[in-house]
Amino acid sequence: MAAAIAHVHRVAHTYHMDIKPGNFLIDGNKDLILCDWEQSDAPPTTLGPEADGTWDVAVVGEDGGKAGGRENDNERKEDVQAGKEDDKGSTGDYPAPSDKAVSRPRLVYTKYEGPPRRNTEEVTVFPIWNAARPLALELAEVFSLGRSMWMLLRQPAMDFDEIEHPNELSTDWDGAEDIPELWKGMVDRCMADDPNERPDVMEMLRFWVKAWEDYRGDNDRLGYWG
Repeated sequence: MAAAIAHVHRVAHTYHMDIKPGNFLIDGNKDLILCDWEQSDAPPTTLGPEADGTWDVAVVGEDGGKAGGRENDNERKEDVQAGKEDDKGSTGDYPAPSDKAVSRPRLVYTKYEGPPRRNTEEVTVFPIWNAARPLALELAEVFSLGRSMWMLLRQPAMDFDEIEHPNELSTDWDGAEDIPELWKGMVDRCMADDPNERPDVMEMLRFWVKAWEDYRGDNDRLGYWG
């Protein structure tokens, strides 16, 4: 799923908007499929809090108003598909949390003061940010995937239909001792309140590729993968 989101933002230059467990399907080959591409009605359970329509975003020291580093995206299409970046070859060790934060623009969020706007297909920050602030939109969907993964891994017993805003949902790992700490750490970073503290889609993708390699390697040694 991380590969799908990376492709959406770094190759297709668009967004999904409705990332949630209910839109994850598994096909006959046990591959994950992201469905429901209407680009409308982001759910309050997984919506990035800053993308609720009440915030504007700018870039510290921006020149020309471009945020998010799309300049080299065409050169990185193969890297997205392979779970790599910048011709580094193997994904190697897990990426350090500070690797990406220091090398990308810093975003500043201020309260929106214009006419009322709602998080619907008619009025939403998603197309606005996709055109002018792609990094902000990417980090909002990183949150959505992180929250979705928390819901799937943690399996909390609660009524999500009662949630009206993402900040109303308190996340914890109680009773999830079987989930690797590295996985929990990445999911928590994806759900960070400050979008600047979240990994971008490429760091997230490299992490989960490495996690899958390690998981598969462990099971290979146990004979589960033939």
